[in-house]
Amino acid sequence: MMKVRADIVADFYHQLGLLVRSKFPLPESLDRVARTTSAGDMQEVIHDIEKRVRAGEKLDDAMRAHPGIFDSFHTSLVAVGMSTDSLPEILDGIAQEARFERFIVGKAREIMAYPVFVFHMAMALFLFLSVLFMPVFREIYSIMPMHGKAIPVVTDISLRIGGFVQGHWPVFVGIQMILLFATFWLWSGSLRAHRAMVGLVDRLPGTRNITRVLDAARIC
Repeated sequence: MMKVRADIVADFYHQLGLLVRSKFPLPESLDRVARTTSAGDMQEVIHDIEKRVRAGEKLDDAMRAHPGIFDSFHTSLVAVGMSTDSLPEILDGIAQEARFERFIVGKAREIMAYPVFVFHMAMALFLFLSVLFMPVFREIYSIMPMHGKAIPVVTDISLRIGGFVQGHWPVFVGIQMILLFATFWLWSGSLRAHRAMVGLVDRLPGTRNITRVLDAARIC
């Protein structure tokens, strides 16, 4: 599976737009972009697009052969640019939108970093206490003379939850490991992680569909 960062794709649109605007033929423009791209996986993708274009395929169709790299919304815009002879403007607009989207995702990561860190630390501490200390507390309460009084509700609930976690601790440790992996993946900067973060931002209260509206507004 190819691993391409979102900023590499944004640079592809920007560089290709500049070359097409400068009246370079499309196949030669693609070749130049491929040779200046530092990411090996992206070079392979661009060279494949170049070969397809030289063979007679339209640029948007060649890009659709790599759905894991190019968003369907962007390839549709490229098709419009090809049909209306406005490809440089479309590519420039997509590059601006991609960079703005990357900026929004970067800010979202900055805002979420501390709460996510606290969440993972709290969950790890809760597992540690539940497995090692809750049994001690339960034993203490079992031998403690209550003189007919019931254990406080909050304490009783805490002991029950701790007992449940202790009895199923491998499951909870596995869940935390999955969450940790998902967190590191979301912060990795890969294209799939970037798209997942965009989807997450879109679903936050007050931000739903903002990114997509800005896509259209910045290009149209």
